[in-house]
Amino acid sequence: MSDKKKAASSDDLKGFEELIQPPNQQRPGEITPGKNAGGEHFTFLLQDGDRLQSIVALVSDKVPMLRKFSQGEKLLESQTRTNARLRAELFAALDAEGAPLQRSMAEVFDGFFGKTR
Repeated sequence: MSDKKKAASSDDLKGFEELIQPPNQQRPGEITPGKNAGGEHFTFLLQDGDRLQSIVALVSDKVPMLRKFSQGEKLLESQTRTNARLRAELFAALDAEGAPLQRSMAEVFDGFFGKTR
């Protein structure tokens, strides 16, 4: 039984030994050799660099145009009008006689307080 515990504890500590031991002297940006030290890191860095370059190109094209032709206030006004219109339509539909909300609320109140009609 103790041999199994010793074997299990040595297997458990195997992963922590790499974590506990101080790393070798390495320069900044140098990749530590390991199972993923090859092409996966390089591929990721290339793809991420391409992604960042496309974002920079997009922002550099769009920011000057947005500064010249700002649409923020017009969009806010339009959205405020749309919200007010939709709110009025919604309340009109919910307040109509025989609307599903009216019937459901009537059933709840009639069941709790008793029928008033």
